[in-house]
Amino acid sequence: ITDLLFLLLSVPLTTYLGLRETWPFGHILCKIHIYLAHVFLQATCFTLAVMSIDRYLYIVQVRAKLEWRTTRNTFVICFLIWA
Repeated sequence: ITDLLFLLLSVPLTTYLGLRETWPFGHILCKIHIYLAHVFLQATCFTLAVMSIDRYLYIVQVRAKLEWRTTRNTFVICFLIWA
């Protein structure tokens, strides 16, 4: 989801900026654009890191996977990534 949000936000605005070489959308939208691009990028990085940890626990730590992999923990981790 974060990759899709990043693409929907960044690609059109960055393409316009590259073609026109000017930012006509105002100072506030510029700040919001940069902020959201960084938020989505960090959320993507954290999601990939958590997925790597989950894969490690699933493959290597057989006993830990049954205790750790619950729906509640999944929602908590997703909330913490976006918080």
